[in-house]
Amino acid sequence: MAKKDIVKKGSVYDTDSRKGRLTIRLEEDVNLKEDTFFQATILEGTAKYASIANRLEQRASGMGTPGDTISFRTSLWHFIRRRPELEVK
Repeated sequence: MAKKDIVKKGSVYDTDSRKGRLTIRLEEDVNLKEDTFFQATILEGTAKYASIANRLEQRASGMGTPGDTISFRTSLWHFIRRRPELEVK
């Protein structure tokens, strides 16, 4: 089965990247063939950050925790499995 080029807004996926394993809901359509940034809301998991400033911000404000919408880069992200049971209809 061929990999889709466009992943639609509202889709929920288990993902993996340098920010760790997360379940996210896409806040916009994402073209996987483009090296670009996209917004998604974390539903499960906590983002891991390399920079000390971001780790301190995470402790102070909850950045990168469930419910937070953050930016991801398509070239550094892997969509593992779709979770349609978590999508809002």
